[in-house]
Amino acid sequence: MRASGRLGISSVLLLAAASGLAAVEFAPELYSWGWHQLHRGVARFTGETRTIYEVRVPASFSAFRPDECSVSVAKQPGPIRSRLGRRSRSQMSLSACRTGATAKTIEANAPKLRDELGIVTVPRETISVAGQQLRCFERLGGQETNPGTPLATVDCVPSSSEGELSASFVGSGEHLPAFYSLLKAVKRPEID
Repeated sequence: MRASGRLGISSVLLLAAASGLAAVEFAPELYSWGWHQLHRGVARFTGETRTIYEVRVPASFSAFRPDECSVSVAKQPGPIRSRLGRRSRSQMSLSACRTGATAKTIEANAPKLRDELGIVTVPRETISVAGQQLRCFERLGGQETNPGTPLATVDCVPSSSEGELSASFVGSGEHLPAFYSLLKAVKRPEID
């Protein structure tokens, strides 16, 4: 009788340990699922002009609002997958807080970044986001935070000083299409 009692306790402890490990490993996915249930997959933020913007967040990503006029959307693997080489992650930020940065200021600062830090600024596409034109620039060079994983950095700023929207991306290059899709999906909701 005692042997089977110990086997039962060992099995319970093993099951508890495996469940705890799975909960930690899949915490990013669990958080994302919970966020989507709570917010119905939509993040809203308000511009300095009191304009409301919203964006549908991709299912495998989660979002948080560091302040009223911005939203950050993130995707990251669990700690075990990170250690085993799956370092695919990204952080995307959308902001309606005027920063003063425009395409002209990015272009003006590009030589200094290149000469002092070895970072090359490459103009990419101009896209329309909620009726505003954003000019996107990719930064190449500098430090990689995840050895073996290419790090992409993109900043999208207003083409002129009238725009209030801006966006940034830092992460694995494989998530860049999701970033551009996210930008193109930003809209001004119909408020009843």
